[in-house]
Amino acid sequence: GLKDGTIVFPHKLMTVLERADWASQVVIDVRKDQDFLVGIVVMDSNRIRDFCRQRNISVAKALEDDTLQKLVLQEFHCIPEARSLHVYKLKRLLLTASPWTIRNKLLTGSHKKRVNVILQKYSSELEKVYAVQ
Repeated sequence: GLKDGTIVFPHKLMTVLERADWASQVVIDVRKDQDFLVGIVVMDSNRIRDFCRQRNISVAKALEDDTLQKLVLQEFHCIPEARSLHVYKLKRLLLTASPWTIRNKLLTGSHKKRVNVILQKYSSELEKVYAVQ
């Protein structure tokens, strides 16, 4: 749960958010000392490519773009099934274009996310996000 007592089911929320057009893979970071959630999102390759082409920017630049983060959060917040899973507590995202795979050891042999390994991989970026709030 979160600092404000909100009970969150991150795995259910991740499954629902992965149906979004912008996302192909999602992990949610839940911290007991925070009152909001942070998501790590592997972007859908077609959507990110189109976004970059329309704006004539690189993927790296797009991933740092507040506009893109707002678009993805907006889509997540509009998913009906996510509302009952406290998606409104999802305030910040870390966006990446690098898929999680068995080869890079971020998925198990049965293609399940190694959530703790993924959270560890992005730990320094997560700390920066929490420090800003």
